Amino acid sequence: MAGDNPRYLDIARWAATLRRPDDPAATQLMFEYLAGTAATFDGRHREAADPLRRVLELAPSVRTPSVLVWAGVSSLLLGDDAQATRLCGRAVETARARGAVSTVPQVLEFMIHADLWMGRYASITASAVEGLRLAQERGRPNSAGQHLGWLALTAAVEGDAETCAIRAASAIELAGAHGVCVAGALGNWAMAHLDLAAGRHADAAKRLRAMARADGTNGHLVMRVMSTPLFVEAVARTGDRERAGEALRVLDRWVGSTRSPVYVFGYPQAPHPDGDRPYSGVTPKYVYGKTSGKEYVSAAEKVEEHVGLKGAFTPGADGGPWISQYSSSRRLGLVNGVTSLFGDQDQNDRYDLITSPYFDGETADIYRKAANVWSGRIVGPRGELYR
Repeated sequence: MAGDNPRYLDIARWAATLRRPDDPAATQLMFEYLAGTAATFDGRHREAADPLRRVLELAPSVRTPSVLVWAGVSSLLLGDDAQATRLCGRAVETARARGAVSTVPQVLEFMIHADLWMGRYASITASAVEGLRLAQERGRPNSAGQHLGWLALTAAVEGDAETCAIRAASAIELAGAHGVCVAGALGNWAMAHLDLAAGRHADAAKRLRAMARADGTNGHLVMRVMSTPLFVEAVARTGDRERAGEALRVLDRWVGSTRSPVYVFGYPQAPHPDGDRPYSGVTPKYVYGKTSGKEYVSAAEKVEEHVGLKGAFTPGADGGPWISQYSSSRRLGLVNGVTSLFGDQDQNDRYDLITSPYFDGETADIYRKAANVWSGRIVGPRGELYR
C-alpha cells in the first residue's frame, strides 16, 4: 500500500508459488487478496474480480483485524462501498476488543477509504482525529501522515483553506521524510481542491498529474483512481480535453469491471411507440441488470451525460429510483440513479432502454442537505397520499 506497484506485483507472483490445497481459510484469503489486488494494480481489472470475490466468500470465517481489512479493501475494489464500510467497521471493533491499540490507526485508514466512497465526511474526520492521536502517541509517523492527509482533504471539501494548507503541508513533509507516498498524495489531492476552487486549474492539474498517470510508475494507484474525477475537471478546464479523455478511459476500465447490478422501480403506464400498452400504471414494476457503461447524449433533451440500462419500461416510470445493493427482505438499498429518458435502440417501435443522470458527489451533497430539511408527511396512516 506504499505505492511501490512493481515490487508488489513481484511479491504476489512469488507468493502464488507457495499456495497449497490444504491452506487454512485465512491463508487462502491472503493468497486471493494478493492475486486480486496485484491484478488491479496491473490494470487487469476484470481478471481481478474473481479472486476479490473469493476473499469476500472466505471473510466470514476469520476474525483477525488485518484480514477483515483485506476483505474491506476487496469490497472497495469491487465497488461495494456499503459492505466495505461494514467490514472495516468490524476490523476496528475487533482491534479495540483485543486491545490491539497499536493497530487501530492503520485499520482506521481503511475505514476512512470506505467512508470517503460513501461521502461520510463527518465520519472521516472523527476517524482521522482518533487515528492521528493514536499514531502520534505510539510513534507511527507513516500512519500519522496519512491521517493528516485525510484531515486536509476534509478541510478542503468544507472550504477551510487555511486548515487544509497547514495539514496538507504537514502530511507532505512527513511523506518526504519517511518515503511513503500515500500521505503526500493525500496532501497534494487536498491542495488541488483548493487550487481548483480558486480557479488555478493548471496548478491543480499539475499536482494531480502524477496520481492520474496510468503507467503505474509514479504515485499511489488507489489515490490516482480516487482523484481522477478531480484531475479530469482540472485538465478539462485548462482546455486539454485529450488528456482528460485518456484519464477517463483508464478510470472506466476499473469502473466497468466493478459495475454492480441495479434494481429500477417504477409505474410504467404509457404505450410503446407501436401502440402496445403492456402496463396499467397502477402496479409497481422493476427492471434489474447492469448499466451498459456507455454515455448517452441527447441534444433535444439537453442531456450531456446519462447512463443507460436495458429495459422495457415505458413513460410513467419517470422519476423511479435506481437502487444498488438492494435487500428485498429489508427493502433497503442505495439510490444511485433516477429514471429520466426512454429509448428505442433497435428502432422497432418498442422501448428497450432507460437512462439516468450520473449520481456524483454534487448529487450526494444535495441529498445530505435535503436530509436536514423535514418536508412533512406525504402518506397517511392508511397509506393514503396527502394533498
